[in-house]
Amino acid sequence: MSLSGHKIGAPVGVGVLVAKPEVPFAVTSTGGGQQRGVRSGTLDAAHTAAYAAALQETLAEREEQSLRLRALASRLRAGISAIDPDARFTLPEDAPQSGHIVHVIFPGADSDSLLFLLDERGVDSAAGSACSAGVTQASPVLAAMGVSDQQARGALRLSLGWTSTERDIDLLLAALPESLERARAVGALFG
Repeated sequence: MSLSGHKIGAPVGVGVLVAKPEVPFAVTSTGGGQQRGVRSGTLDAAHTAAYAAALQETLAEREEQSLRLRALASRLRAGISAIDPDARFTLPEDAPQSGHIVHVIFPGADSDSLLFLLDERGVDSAAGSACSAGVTQASPVLAAMGVSDQQARGALRLSLGWTSTERDIDLLLAALPESLERARAVGALFG
């Protein structure tokens, strides 16, 4: 299991890898043989301590934050539905899922254009997972869910986190109508 620190308020670049001792790893750097000979070098104590503090706070507030983020996500879903009745959420709200992520498909929209247009208005969003940033092919996960390549071109992932507020939802919902209209105009060129 790997955990990224920046997702919970720790500095960017610090994380945790949890593995059973018998799990084999490929050596990433040679040298002093630290960390079971997999990665040599001295651990970054300051970032490690920051990660531990962020994790402790996250775990202490997990129930409260889960409820808060689910409420924000519910409000976001309702706002999107009011703006665009054709929007399709990839999972129903009551389906088992990460409550802090809203994944929606806007038929006819070009997601790259939508990302750019929303970014211009101060909204951070994604068309896929961070590990596939810059990849132009449709998501294999969406394909496995039965979403066509055409539909996947209008996919948008909105992730809420420990810094997300009602104001962030308001900002997105205010930016969405014009951004969506323009992204659909671009999508029509490729449709």
